[in-house]
Amino acid sequence: MASAYTLHPCNVTGQHTCTSALECGDENLRYDGVCDKDGCDLNAYRAGQHSFFGQHMTVDTTRPFTVVTQFITADGSADSDIVEVKRAYVQDGKYIPHVTTNVASMSKQFDSITDEMCSATKTAFADLNDYVNKGSMKAMSDALGRGVVLVM
Repeated sequence: MASAYTLHPCNVTGQHTCTSALECGDENLRYDGVCDKDGCDLNAYRAGQHSFFGQHMTVDTTRPFTVVTQFITADGSADSDIVEVKRAYVQDGKYIPHVTTNVASMSKQFDSITDEMCSATKTAFADLNDYVNKGSMKAMSDALGRGVVLVM
């Protein structure tokens, strides 16, 4: 009934295997690890849009669909930093952009992940902003530039 896409920046460079509970951010050391365990996510349901993704909804999960994720750079080239990550769906030949948030306590609503969106939602949901502590979008951009593995 819900879908989220999430960025998890880390404050290390290159391949890294954590070897201790502290480094891994295990148990009550969640925010001490090298990576942001919570991440910055865009989840339509959590963001107040309860009829966007699910059975017989805008994105109908009872039928096949394609997920499209776009990494938008500052100047549109492959050589600049990522500043935005967008999600969309294609179902029955129809392009369905991600719905805009609907969070009453936020003065601005968002339909993609940006550093501004992350700060606003972390504040709105009273979440610790470990995303910014671990390097935000810049750290994600640097990691993507080095190569990463998609995990689903």
